[in-house]
Amino acid sequence: VAAYNSGKSKSESVEPENVLADGGSLLHEGADVKGGLETFVETEYRQETDTEYGQQTQPEKEPEVESWTDEEGNEYTGIRQNGTLQGTGICKLKEGGVYEGEFSNGIPHGKGVYTREDGAKLVGVFVNGIITEVTEFEFSNGDRFEGSWNEDLDGDGTMYYGTGERYEGHWKNGEKDGDGIYYDKDGESSKQTWSEGVLV
Repeated sequence: VAAYNSGKSKSESVEPENVLADGGSLLHEGADVKGGLETFVETEYRQETDTEYGQQTQPEKEPEVESWTDEEGNEYTGIRQNGTLQGTGICKLKEGGVYEGEFSNGIPHGKGVYTREDGAKLVGVFVNGIITEVTEFEFSNGDRFEGSWNEDLDGDGTMYYGTGERYEGHWKNGEKDGDGIYYDKDGESSKQTWSEGVLV
């Protein structure tokens, strides 16, 4: 927007009603010749822009982490929405087990770790409170299993023993079953065949 004067002194005041329509001073009501429309528009634009910028950059309030106990005696720590745990949090069951991971409506749902009362840990994916995929199972004695899971060790997998040995093979109902390879702590291997947990 251009503002200019036709023969007016910079110090001479111009009333709004005297603004000429034939190329005279382009002034907004309330402005004077010193500032003109340029100053008015620039000032208004800056004020509006600053206001919008300030509103856009105000940080949103982060949800607060809470700790509470439900009616059944289970302890929760995390973000509570509509009275239940949402997102990532921790639940200490009254029976002694602990689940840490993702929740939906207060129920384990997503990736998480469940530590049993005996210290064993199941790492995997939970759906509506039930573990459907186990990526790792740590026993309380230090042994660790990685492989297929169907309510227990079931399918192909590897057991890493706390002694440094390991066994790779097939499992059924939590027992070695079928062909596999045993590795001692020095890395020496030997083939083995098992039937329901019994070496044959």
